[in-house]
Amino acid sequence: MRFDLRDATPASLAEAAACYGRQGYLLLGGLEQAVLPRFDRALADALRIAPAALGPILDGRHAPEHLAPEVLARMSKVPTDRELAAGLLDTFEPLLLRLLGAFVQVSSDFHIQFKSGIDGVVDHGGFHPGHREVQGIHLLHQDFTGASIPTSPSAVTLWVPLNDCDQWTLRMFPGGHAHGLLANEFLHFDDPRLAALGPPLDIAARRGEAVLFNALMMHGSSNPGPARRVSCDLRFFPLTAHLPSEIHVLGADPVAQHLAGLAELSEADHDSLRAPFLETLAFLEQPAPEIQPRGRSVLWWVQYLRRLVTGDRAGARESFERFVNVAFGVDDYPAFERFFDGPRYAQPLERLRARLAGGPAVLRPAPRPRPAGNDRARVSPG
Repeated sequence: MRFDLRDATPASLAEAAACYGRQGYLLLGGLEQAVLPRFDRALADALRIAPAALGPILDGRHAPEHLAPEVLARMSKVPTDRELAAGLLDTFEPLLLRLLGAFVQVSSDFHIQFKSGIDGVVDHGGFHPGHREVQGIHLLHQDFTGASIPTSPSAVTLWVPLNDCDQWTLRMFPGGHAHGLLANEFLHFDDPRLAALGPPLDIAARRGEAVLFNALMMHGSSNPGPARRVSCDLRFFPLTAHLPSEIHVLGADPVAQHLAGLAELSEADHDSLRAPFLETLAFLEQPAPEIQPRGRSVLWWVQYLRRLVTGDRAGARESFERFVNVAFGVDDYPAFERFFDGPRYAQPLERLRARLAGGPAVLRPAPRPRPAGNDRARVSPG
């Protein structure tokens, strides 16, 4: 499904959320005015040129080029300033209320990827010396397990191409987000175990379009070649203890809006839609509906958090083990333990509790500037 941000209605938002729940991704259109200029400025700043000079840089037919190390360093870790975060939240608020709920954190930095020619493969996430993640072939991975700290398997990655390019496609496995934790390592594209996830989907970069995908989606950069692809990837999270970034609250009464959003979801809805609402309630230590996780459902992670915040570390470990897909044949529980074992959460939980101790004042929505030129219709998430 392709969801156009300019034509959001309650019915189209509900359909888009349902598609995201089933498939683990959503194609977006209508980003020209509200989104692209913001990332164009970020790219221009990283290159230290004027935005008006970006034309040749964004030409996908441009000859392969390897950027200087200092430029790659700036593109590898671009700070998400408050203006960018506020503008994106304003644009995506109706959709984020459906996909994450009323409590959202934005990644404090993001990548600008500059795929041009072939510069080896990348088998790590985050920020690493050498900055090969900017120009190399990203092997297949899940963003949740590829991160250097535990965040949320319900996080949403926003992949925004800044130019048109038929090579360097984004490869995903639709529906694969429902298989739990698959691998603590990066997989090659010909790994035979990937057959269990079904046929992949390759999405070519098109300026003005984007992809939202789930943090459990197995994905990577496929079909490399001499053309140039320029793109940005930034993440939205439900409330999580490990991120020190600002807690953004959506709506005039975020607690009530969050609970209302959860109430609209039934057990028949996909677990990936219910999980972020329930994760946030676990961290807020608020009453929540009972859940009965099945298979490798992300609801095992919710169960893990519920037990963790109440001090039941043995129960938390048992729930987390149920989330790990040992049958996939890559990793078992010990491979993930160093990231996700209960003791890693002790100090972050205390910090989050201290942040939330201010009560309603902490949860009051902060005023956000409306993006210039944003003419999208604002609709109720209901």
